[in-house]
Amino acid sequence: MKAYFLALFLMVMSLAPAAAQPRVRVEIDAKDPILVGQQVRVSVTVLAPNFFLSSPQFPTFDIAGAVVTLLDENALNSTETIDGDMYAGIRKSYAITPRRAGTFTLPPVPITFRYAAEPGKPGVDGAVTLPPQTFTARLAEGAQATAAPALVAKVVVTQTLDGDPGTMKVGDALTRTVETFAANTQAMMIPPPTWQAPAGVRLYPRDPVLADVTTDRGNFTGGRRVDQVTYVFEEAGTYTLPAIEIGWFNADSGKQQVSTAPAINVSVAPPPRSSADIAPPAPPSDAAAESATRTLWQRALLWSLGLVAVGLAGLWGLRRFGPRVRAWRQARRQAWQASEPASFARLKRACLAGDAATAYRELGIWARCAGFSSAPALCERDPTLRSEVSKLERHLYDSAPALWSGPALFNAAATVRASRLAASGPGSHRRRAALPALNP
Repeated sequence: MKAYFLALFLMVMSLAPAAAQPRVRVEIDAKDPILVGQQVRVSVTVLAPNFFLSSPQFPTFDIAGAVVTLLDENALNSTETIDGDMYAGIRKSYAITPRRAGTFTLPPVPITFRYAAEPGKPGVDGAVTLPPQTFTARLAEGAQATAAPALVAKVVVTQTLDGDPGTMKVGDALTRTVETFAANTQAMMIPPPTWQAPAGVRLYPRDPVLADVTTDRGNFTGGRRVDQVTYVFEEAGTYTLPAIEIGWFNADSGKQQVSTAPAINVSVAPPPRSSADIAPPAPPSDAAAESATRTLWQRALLWSLGLVAVGLAGLWGLRRFGPRVRAWRQARRQAWQASEPASFARLKRACLAGDAATAYRELGIWARCAGFSSAPALCERDPTLRSEVSKLERHLYDSAPALWSGPALFNAAATVRASRLAASGPGSHRRRAALPALNP
């Protein structure tokens, strides 16, 4: 009899429905054919039974031959019913830009979270793994396999000037601002313009400003790159400042296109004369000339005595106060070198120069100057910065170095810094105590 009831119990349990489990859904938003250099949006939706108790930790990952970035967009929440069970969903998107032709597969990275398996009971830990979905990219017709493939996006180039190119004079300066917008493409993927200047004109480019453009709801629409250059005209004449051209591939028409900031014609006039012509005065008489000479010598003697007295006083002051002044200046210099603005400036130079080792060291120094215990502690506050630092670490220390971008790392750090300064109030970086430079 006991065996009968045990068998009946096991049969009933086998017929009981299994508890709902978390799911993951991946959507690749791109029209075939996908071209090398074209940004592909990959949307990942994590689904949990009932509701989430924590946000899913969407990881950063690398794919060989492609640039992968977790888009800084607001997560999209949803609910749906699957097989009679209610699920809550959270979706984030990645941007993947293939840099070569071939097939690309999503890596099996885990996404962790907590959710309410049963209402009214303690939450449980959940995890899903990205499925190995693939997509294939090919070179556009007529394109060549290079390290910098063509930009596959609609590109708009505009330019402005801070002066009238028709009214320049020798020694004047003219600043040219070129703004490039690429639809559905991150700013770091936009190629820089090529600056040229004719003979007689000096060229002074400035650091570019990169920004990803989003809508009011936080949806990504494209990237913007702003470049500025100042021309200084050293000789009179007529000059033509060359046009700026950015090439791109139109996936809809299948043709190469070029967006252009037109050339600028500049007329430079000679410098104005400092004074009008004046008739020379009549020569003085002999007595007047002798008196003028004697007065001149007297003035020269008085000036000489005065200069000697000033020199002696300066020498005495240098001997008396020189060591104190030098010590004060040295202390100020050391304080500035250990300050948060100085460490951030060094980080910027290393990133824009593409110096990976120096950028990693300066990131740790800046993190401590900004009030954090280390660079990882700073990165916990911003997923974009954490992603860029992870790429840098893999580039430096992995056996298969990852592709990293100095401008992208600097932009992520600058965004974090701007947010902290805005939250702390004006001048907060000056009030923060300076720390000595240490290796991260």
